[in-house]
Amino acid sequence: IVIARDVTLHTINEDAYGVYAFDGGSASLDDASIDTKGEFAYGVSAVGPGSHVSIDGGSVTTSGRTANGIDAYLGGTVTANNVAVTTHGESSFAMFAFGAGSRIDAEGVTVVTDGKRADGALATPAAQVPLLNASVPTRGELAAGTAAVGADSLVEGDNVKVAVSGAGDVTGAAAVSGGTVRISNGSRIESTGVSPFSHAVSAITNHANMPGATCEATDSTLISAHGLGVAVNGGATARLTNTTVEAGRNAVGFGAPPAPFDRPSTISISGGSLHSAEATVGAVSGRGTVTLSNGVQISSDNGV
Repeated sequence: IVIARDVTLHTINEDAYGVYAFDGGSASLDDASIDTKGEFAYGVSAVGPGSHVSIDGGSVTTSGRTANGIDAYLGGTVTANNVAVTTHGESSFAMFAFGAGSRIDAEGVTVVTDGKRADGALATPAAQVPLLNASVPTRGELAAGTAAVGADSLVEGDNVKVAVSGAGDVTGAAAVSGGTVRISNGSRIESTGVSPFSHAVSAITNHANMPGATCEATDSTLISAHGLGVAVNGGATARLTNTTVEAGRNAVGFGAPPAPFDRPSTISISGGSLHSAEATVGAVSGRGTVTLSNGVQISSDNGV
């Protein structure tokens, strides 16, 4: 067990982690400053069942390729409260959870990434990343704000502010191939990427024989400057409740993934409002159904 308060941890080298708990080990840090420089130099990592790191206050900064800020791996868990997490580097996720039992609970955090494919918060198969009162801006090319990728992965956002602005196709919240993204309670998901495939929220399938993804938004706002508000394909399910959608293309839309897994998708919208520059509902070779209920308000600059 490691307990530290008001410490500064600085590493410079490949694989030089700031804090590493494994084999059931634990670490607790209050108001710590963690700074790593180097490829694979993670800021904080908990690896294996029973391994846990708790961070309260302070900051985690990494500079290097594939240098995640906070990492929970193969059953490890991390709790982060009021921490600023910043990564500089390609594929350097601010928060990354991988494998069954892996979990990062983050409250009051601000996470910033500027590298290519450097997502703000990513959960992979059977891992979870619940976010509460969090701010997640990403600025790198092809960098999502939050993403749940693979069966039984989950990212939850309760009063989160996600803003993505990088080049290429950048999505605020992405659920992929059996993953689930669930946002609520005043959350705002915004993509200002210039690509027409830079969506606010997406639920898609990109691997054969994988289950459909799920996205849910309640009492939230979804904004896409140039893409869709909600994009689905491959047997996905999207549920919006009392949510506002503003989109540069369609408010909600279907698009076909590569064969052979183009299954029908479902979009259910209860209450809230939809506004788009183009048709409110769009289908670009995809297929599925849209159900509207409880007084959804619909408007479009170019047809419904």
